[in-house]
Amino acid sequence: MSAKKDKGGGAGDEAATQQRLVELRALKNAYTNQCRRYIVEPITAVAKRLERAAQAIEDVDKIIINNHKLAVSDVHALHQTFNTYSPLSTLCLWLSPMDPKALETLAKLVSTHPSLATLHLIDCNVTAATAAHIRAMCTGAKALTSIVLDHNAGLASVGVTTVFSGIMAAGPACVLKVISMRYCDIGARGAETVAAALIENTTITELDITGNRIGDEGLVHFARALSVNATLKILNAAANNITDREKLLPPQALATCNKALTMLDLRGNNIGETGGRCVLEMLKLRKAAALSKKAEPLEVLVTERMSGSLYEEIMDLNDAMVDIARKSQKKGGSGKKGGKGKKK
Repeated sequence: MSAKKDKGGGAGDEAATQQRLVELRALKNAYTNQCRRYIVEPITAVAKRLERAAQAIEDVDKIIINNHKLAVSDVHALHQTFNTYSPLSTLCLWLSPMDPKALETLAKLVSTHPSLATLHLIDCNVTAATAAHIRAMCTGAKALTSIVLDHNAGLASVGVTTVFSGIMAAGPACVLKVISMRYCDIGARGAETVAAALIENTTITELDITGNRIGDEGLVHFARALSVNATLKILNAAANNITDREKLLPPQALATCNKALTMLDLRGNNIGETGGRCVLEMLKLRKAAALSKKAEPLEVLVTERMSGSLYEEIMDLNDAMVDIARKSQKKGGSGKKGGKGKKK
């Protein structure tokens, strides 16, 4: 009886494989036909990905387009081919500039796609004038949880304000968890809007604003937001022209009022002896809170622009935070086993 089941299972598997092959070939043909419809050459990277998928009989879960200027016809062809294709979860556009119409069409694809969770638009000529389309993606998409907008300096403070004001307006309907805006020329004004959004937002867990020249003023805005925010776990504010001034990072507010943050990256800033002592005090307070389980362990990364002894103290406390987190995870894992073991 088991042999018959195996044979039946084998036949079923073969039929399922053939069905997937038919679907993948149909997807490949659909892209070719859509390119003809919009009178545009197939994007080489997309055509090759579809060919590989058909040969290997594997789903197309990720598409990467690199260094290709995208016209609105290119994006229309992608939209019509993949708009209901549920295996697609990641779309990466790198060094691929788009005009406003192309970005508008992409926004329609992202907003309506059932499973597209990760979008990269790195150095794609996204500007303040086209930021409304990014806003539409961030607030309208039901599946989008991660967006990377690095190296779009044209966004600047005005564009970033457009995007984050939309996130604030969307409230819990916005499902974004990870946002990266490295080198987008946010500045202090843009930082104020982003920080204001963090005060209200309950979904974003990771934010990267490296290289945005937010300065001391921008850091003050984030410090206020972090004293209230209970969701953000990782904040990368490296290389932001932050100086060595006192009270830029209120130790008490960030150590005890904020309980969720686990990583604050301040490397590449001009934080010296004064700022270093502030970080040290914050870590000491946070360590006590973490040990008493009143807050998550927090690492604060800085560049060695202070005395060696102060830098070593900060690094030692960071190591202690990692150790606390590791022990907490072990206890959490062993607790369940221990609970079972008590029953005899």
